[in-house]
Amino acid sequence: ADMIIDEVQKNDGWGANITISDERDCLLDTGGGVKKVVNGVSEHSNKGTMDGEPLLVCNVDILSNIHITDVLTAASSLKDEQGGLLVVSDRPTQRYLCFDDSNRLCGWTNTATGEVRGTDGRHLAYSGMAVLKPSLFPYFEEVALDKGDKFSLIDVYLQTVSRSSGALYAYTPSEYKMMDVGKIDQIEQAERFAQSMCTISQ
Repeated sequence: ADMIIDEVQKNDGWGANITISDERDCLLDTGGGVKKVVNGVSEHSNKGTMDGEPLLVCNVDILSNIHITDVLTAASSLKDEQGGLLVVSDRPTQRYLCFDDSNRLCGWTNTATGEVRGTDGRHLAYSGMAVLKPSLFPYFEEVALDKGDKFSLIDVYLQTVSRSSGALYAYTPSEYKMMDVGKIDQIEQAERFAQSMCTISQ
């Protein structure tokens, strides 16, 4: 953690306004971490995410060729009561988000164990990126009441199933490429992936 903070400070945030949400005392998982950020922004800003702005969430351990502006543009067409977009793909995995015929999230399944939460539907793999609108934020509080401060974003996403507000929809980028770099032995592969993305964009 200190290395990350030192690098941000040394580079003056690369021109961006970067705030560190420190979880060294207790790792909050993906949902608890986002809840902490949302509440922190709301407390320290008159125009924070709780006041109408969507929140772009992205796992730190993925590389992809996605254009974030495309995701934000797609999210801007959602209605006020809709909760946001989940970036998904048809890559093979064991755990899938399930979507109905209107591309709305309806459940989650683990194909290895047969477990289904919500209802089954078209299987798409979550890619660790989403645009979440303020209509979704109350569900973070609901999950926290049940699970405490540490919980997964998937728990929050599944709160929207069969609700009248906060619905989440699939966003599948065209020609999407991504890889997970959550393990130390994937660094070489990640470097090759990043180089290939630079070659494609030139």
